[in-house]
Amino acid sequence: MSKTEEEHEKRISMVQRVAKQWEADASEQIENLKLEVAEAKSAQSVAEEAASTLQMRCSKLEKGAGLESMRGEMAALESKLEEVATENVHMEIRAEQVLAQHTAALQAATASAEGEVQVEQEKNKVLVGEKEELELRSKAYNGLCTEMQLKVERLEADLAASKAAVETMNARFGEEVAAAVKEELEAMKSGN
Repeated sequence: MSKTEEEHEKRISMVQRVAKQWEADASEQIENLKLEVAEAKSAQSVAEEAASTLQMRCSKLEKGAGLESMRGEMAALESKLEEVATENVHMEIRAEQVLAQHTAALQAATASAEGEVQVEQEKNKVLVGEKEELELRSKAYNGLCTEMQLKVERLEADLAASKAAVETMNARFGEEVAAAVKEELEAMKSGN
């Protein structure tokens, strides 16, 4: 694997780690909000039970003394129940908003990470293609070099054979010339 491919792989891993961290953070905040909503619902349930108890007490005391005081307490309790219910609604709305925000942020981060990963994968494909093309060219070049080396070796062998033939011919020609000169000299000596 080339250095460029390793760097692309490192960048892809880093982007994926960041996306996972964002997802983990969003999940943690969503769980916290769910706990808050559960606590608010629990508080509302307790308040509703208290209201029911007071309602029963009010019914029992309707004929006796302290009815007006009890009704005042009942009205205050109902008012408090409405406040708790309103707070619960607001908390649920806020939880949904935060959940929507985190979901949107997570989707955006995931889309961005996927986009970067796709870009890096495309770059890797191009690099792999270029590498394969370079390997093919290298093989072709090496084949051509081998072929040229064989031709050079054949030409050197042919040249050596030609030199040997020329030296043999030169030697024969020299011998023939020497023999002819010798004959001529002997003929000249005989003629005298």
